[in-house]
Amino acid sequence: MENQQTNQYVHFMITQALVESLKGLLGDSAKNYMAVVYKICLGVSTQQELEAVTHFLGKIYEAGYMKSVDNHRQALEQMGFQSVVVPNVNQNSDGTQMECSI
Repeated sequence: MENQQTNQYVHFMITQALVESLKGLLGDSAKNYMAVVYKICLGVSTQQELEAVTHFLGKIYEAGYMKSVDNHRQALEQMGFQSVVVPNVNQNSDGTQMECSI
């Protein structure tokens, strides 16, 4: 029984770490996803796995962000404006870039 409680505590702590990481993407609304994040984290048992999940979710966010940027670029072109997407030179701590400007 004690081992099960320990595992639950470990998964809760992993979930907390992931939610804290997601706050950078979602702000305070990240806490609204605590239950689903907990379920995702049931299979996560190492720091490396946690970082992989965080990176995966970040890539999903990045793909949506870039889709939005492209849609805005296309809308501007339909109005006769030419736009160029320039990635921000500031990088996230893991070396990835998610911000850009038009």
